[in-house]
Amino acid sequence: MPEQVSKAQKAFQTAKEDFIKLAEKTEKAVTHEAGVLRRKVKRATVRLEKSRDKLISAEKRFEKTGTAAAKKQVEKMSGLYDEAKAEANELRDTLRSVRVRLQQSREYAATAAFFRRGIARLEKEWDKRFEKKAKKAAKNATRKKAVKKKAVKKKAVKKKAVKKKAVKRTGKKKAVKKSS
Repeated sequence: MPEQVSKAQKAFQTAKEDFIKLAEKTEKAVTHEAGVLRRKVKRATVRLEKSRDKLISAEKRFEKTGTAAAKKQVEKMSGLYDEAKAEANELRDTLRSVRVRLQQSREYAATAAFFRRGIARLEKEWDKRFEKKAKKAAKNATRKKAVKKKAVKKKAVKKKAVKKKAVKRTGKKKAVKKSS
């Protein structure tokens, strides 16, 4: 049974470390990905605005001149504007999904951080309790040794006293016998 508990504790510790590392790594990677996508969306938005401005100016030229070349340029600018708009929308959709993943990864990272702090706090409490038990056991052991030494001394003192009494008695008896 203790072997199974030991294996389970080891598995728990490795799983805990893996969870914490993976949560932090995932959050960092998704944050980086979100930053890259935000920059891409900004660039795509700038391209979209520029193509819209070019389309507007081409339409104004077409209205003034009404030539076939101006009409072709309006069609070309319209196509570029549609492409830029589609690209920006696609990047925004991707960014939305990445933001959802980022929110989830932040929740996992926060859970891992709280988990780590909680486990550290518990381990600290456990260490304190085990230290207290060890100190108490050591204190009791020293008390027992002291009590044992006192008991041994008392026994030795009693033995000496008994021997002295015996010697005194035998000495008195001999003295008593001599006088009779």
